[in-house]
Amino acid sequence: MFKEANRPVGVFMVAKAGKPIYQKAFGKANVELNVNMNTANIFQLASITKQFTAIAILILEEKGKLSTKDPISKFIPDYPNGNQITIHQLLNHTSGIKDFTKLNLIAQIAQQDLSPKELVDFF
Repeated sequence: MFKEANRPVGVFMVAKAGKPIYQKAFGKANVELNVNMNTANIFQLASITKQFTAIAILILEEKGKLSTKDPISKFIPDYPNGNQITIHQLLNHTSGIKDFTKLNLIAQIAQQDLSPKELVDFF
């Protein structure tokens, strides 16, 4: 499937104990220039991380480290209205926080190495 023209491309890695045991790239990074994908390609992760974040939060809840009912001010004390926004609301996109991907300045911000506080201040 990955060898056919105009098909999905990807880079895959499987790690064990923090060390890669399999890495492989498939397809073209640039079809027009006939550039192959390689395992060093860098990708924007976008929404792919959401399910991993949700599972990590649920594991922490299962271990008693947090509750999805906790307000986010418990973790980011100076977040505006943080006492009224819960982890649960963040997970199901009902917090009322503006979608940052729609902001005009996101292209500039995405290129900067900002601290968590600087990101919160931006939002």
